[in-house]
Amino acid sequence: AHVTQGLREPCNGDACNTTDSYIFGAVTVATGVLGGALGTSLSRRFVDKFPHADPLICAVGMLGSVPCLFIIIFVASSSIPATYVFIFFGELLLSLNWAVLADILLYVVVPTRRATAEALQITVGHLFGDAGSPYLLGVISDAIRSSNPGTHDWNFQSLKYSLILCPFIGILGGMFFLITTRYITEDRKAVERLVEDLQPESYPVPDSSLELSNKRTE
Repeated sequence: AHVTQGLREPCNGDACNTTDSYIFGAVTVATGVLGGALGTSLSRRFVDKFPHADPLICAVGMLGSVPCLFIIIFVASSSIPATYVFIFFGELLLSLNWAVLADILLYVVVPTRRATAEALQITVGHLFGDAGSPYLLGVISDAIRSSNPGTHDWNFQSLKYSLILCPFIGILGGMFFLITTRYITEDRKAVERLVEDLQPESYPVPDSSLELSNKRTE
């Protein structure tokens, strides 16, 4: 973005300016902490009044981040500060579901399977998220760039156009969370009933055992 705006020379060697990487990393860390804490606070405040509040918080975060993602993509060519502002709000909204999603997973899965459920959720999330998405976006960017001039401007434009996929994934995720609001209450009650049924019954102690215990104490 700096190169396309004429603010910085293209980086053709190893000594490149890494300021943007540090800024983006700092924003990501800050929004991760703030978003996780905010999502937890909202869940504690509303879950007693609205049993389906948890997936609704996740849906609001996902769908609310979509406009920010669109604005980031198209504002990056004209204003770097505005881009960082919308990155902050977009990542903050995306981070709302971190702790809340883990909590949902724990109370809709029976205790004996919770560790497996958490492991599967983390594996699938990273597989299609931070592990697979860079490759997919790179493939799309390369396909766009191959049919256009090999200039620095088109290198940036092709990457920007490939990122348009992200808002649509956000819409899809938000829709799934909205669907979850219809079933979350019944699923939670079903797990609670199952856990209650699995509790060991308490049997009365036979009188003979009590007499034997009294004799030993005497």
